[in-house]
Amino acid sequence: RSLIVTGVQTCALPIYPLFRGPSKFPDTVLRAVNMIQGTAWQVNAEILDVIVSIAKQESFGEIVSTAALGTTKPPRPEWISEDKKAADMDEREQAAMRSWKTATRIWHEKNKLNAGTYRRFTSAIRMAQRYRDYRSIWFVWFADSRGRLYPAASGGISPQGSDMQKALLRFADALPLNTESAVRWFLINGANKWGFDKATLDARAAWAAERDELLISFGEDPLSNRGWMDADSPMQFLAWCMEYAKWRRDPEFFVSQLPVGMDGSCNGLQNLSACLRDEIGGQATNLTVNAVMEDIYRRVAEAAMLRLGNMQYEEEDKEAIRQTWLKVGVSRSLTKRSVMTTPYGVTRLTAEKYVISDNLAGGAVPEFDIPQYKMAASVLMDAVWPAIGDVVVKGTQLMSWLKKSSRKIVKETKDPRVEWTSPSGFPACQTYYQEQSFRVKTYLHGAYHIRTAEKRDVPDSGRHASGMAPNFVHSLDAAHLHLTVAALAKQGITSIMAVHDDLGCHAANADVLFKTIRQEFVKMYTEHDPVEELCSKYPYLTDPPSKGSLNIEE
Repeated sequence: RSLIVTGVQTCALPIYPLFRGPSKFPDTVLRAVNMIQGTAWQVNAEILDVIVSIAKQESFGEIVSTAALGTTKPPRPEWISEDKKAADMDEREQAAMRSWKTATRIWHEKNKLNAGTYRRFTSAIRMAQRYRDYRSIWFVWFADSRGRLYPAASGGISPQGSDMQKALLRFADALPLNTESAVRWFLINGANKWGFDKATLDARAAWAAERDELLISFGEDPLSNRGWMDADSPMQFLAWCMEYAKWRRDPEFFVSQLPVGMDGSCNGLQNLSACLRDEIGGQATNLTVNAVMEDIYRRVAEAAMLRLGNMQYEEEDKEAIRQTWLKVGVSRSLTKRSVMTTPYGVTRLTAEKYVISDNLAGGAVPEFDIPQYKMAASVLMDAVWPAIGDVVVKGTQLMSWLKKSSRKIVKETKDPRVEWTSPSGFPACQTYYQEQSFRVKTYLHGAYHIRTAEKRDVPDSGRHASGMAPNFVHSLDAAHLHLTVAALAKQGITSIMAVHDDLGCHAANADVLFKTIRQEFVKMYTEHDPVEELCSKYPYLTDPPSKGSLNIEE
């Protein structure tokens, strides 16, 4: 039984969808899309059974038990009467009311989040149960306006889904671990899924040998031995442990179906650094020959600590918070999301919200109380925001230039569309129209106002400016995916996992992927100059920032 999964539609035919006829898309792009959607997947029924068993007892991560829904709303302070107004309260009562309102807001947000998590969980389990007996399933893929590739799946399970969704899928084809290279990459994959992914590749490969019996116990009896739950990607790690246990028990006849993934080090900044040969940003994002793997999030955290030490606030409350941050320290987790989303146009205000939602609200820094969260995030960002520019010098300059260039382009062309060709030949573009809103007054059981909007055939220069750098960078990582997958196809690799800058294949083919993914990145920037090519298309643009001394060949 085989089928193609196309969102909510299914076709019980073992065929691969192909582009046919004339197209403005180059063969490289078409080959990449067809290779990815030609990859046969299968529901991992063993993982599905474990998830269902856990859900009957408790909630864990993405696994939601119905018993966990509907926690009790925080009670209003009993010692403050219901009819008492804020103007009549003393400072202690006002502080208590603020704390209660904040706790109530967090409760509402958490309840809403839990309800959404439960819907996603049940959707994934329902689809996995439906297709668990199929030998193969395929996903239909499409490209967006930047060239990024996505499976046409709405909810349920997806190769680009969450940790649980990915764990519920495995390649339909299985390959043996019959070479030293295949065994090595299989072991590296397990260390990566656990979270031991900053060490050398040899250290990661050796990691499993030191925990052999423990890993086997996880794989053979995951419900009794739950140490796997501490992994960075617990469900995918468990899927690996199950394969590991089978391999250790019967290595001669074992075959692996799990993808071994390789992703970029803050890939957006990697591409920006490569564009302008930024030697500082290039080293921070592992584009150079580093003896030890660089961690850009940690480097930004260290730069932020230096800035915090040199700052001083006149306001006592802000200064007290700065002193607290100096004692607590700035960890990589506090900077990670802000740094990661910098190439994609994150604003400072959004970055502050990330600090609160990802760290403070979860109790990662207990030194701050809930009423202090907003100011604590603001003070931290006073240091982190400029520290990003300290580490990624050329990248931030290029983003600024792209922003100004988009305004210049739409001013000259009067066209709502800005176009460029990515290194893989994909015709990338961004389109932003101005919108004109109307307020309509009508009567539906009294006066009623409806606000509606329509697009005008006039470019929205503001949205173009904010979107240009993120869209340009996305077109570059998409081009790298196209080029790498097309090159893998020529080498006979037919099962490919693709999550933008995270590509994967069987352990038996991982050594080929390891080399190809680097070769294609270097070729992309030695055979193309994306910035100069944009300038050639729009010759009235100002000169881009100068290039640095990074040797992309490293």
